[in-house]
Amino acid sequence: MDLSAVNHEFNELGNTRYRMNSDKYQNSFKEMADGVNNMLEQQVNVVMGTIDILNKINDGEFDAKIDDLPGDMIILTQTVREVIAQLKEAHCSMVYIAENATEGILDVKVDPSKFKGVWSELIKALNNLLSAIEEPLASIEVSLLETSEGNFELSQLNRKFKGIFESLRKGVHDTEVSTLGYIEDITYVLEHMAQGDLTVSIERDFLGSYAPIKTALTTIINSLNDTLSDIHGAVEQVASGADQISTSAMHLAEGLQGRPLPLKN
Repeated sequence: MDLSAVNHEFNELGNTRYRMNSDKYQNSFKEMADGVNNMLEQQVNVVMGTIDILNKINDGEFDAKIDDLPGDMIILTQTVREVIAQLKEAHCSMVYIAENATEGILDVKVDPSKFKGVWSELIKALNNLLSAIEEPLASIEVSLLETSEGNFELSQLNRKFKGIFESLRKGVHDTEVSTLGYIEDITYVLEHMAQGDLTVSIERDFLGSYAPIKTALTTIINSLNDTLSDIHGAVEQVASGADQISTSAMHLAEGLQGRPLPLKN
């Protein structure tokens, strides 16, 4: 009857504090009752010890001491140790990724095959996150390095990305396009000026810090036009004066030819 009560209270109702009253038995029956109580106590201790370990894991204590359980129960100890080992490995991998990312090192990856189930999926997700950040930044870096060397037409930013990375890519790409446009306009004007064509002008609006460049080029063209106009006027005046001198000389020569030469004494 008491054994049925133990089964009902301990196993069915989960009353882990329930014990048989062994004092009402004698001799072998008392020993049996004490043995049942000891077995129940051992099971409770195992459960409570496991709960304590799980609480420590939940608090991030992965180095908690785990005592070996006797007999076949050693499998519980081994399983808990394996869980902790997986958690420690996952923790170290995530810290490794985070520390490298903080230093700007985004090409690091962790082998997801070292993990199982959702832990493997988590590592894959972290690797994908790094790739999602690394790829657009690497493209932008290469593009900016090319731009710094004057290679605006070798842009690496033709591929589109997602979210804020697309906004960043577009911003850099638009900057390259507008800068190349300014350079092409300036080159066009300077080439025509070198060929003596001072009728050229810049039609595009130069924005921000580029505006003074357009102003300076326009001022130079206008100044050269004014200077050449002044020189042209001076040349015309000199030519006109030369014509007048030539005409006067011719008239003087003609007058001298019609007059008699003076007699010598």
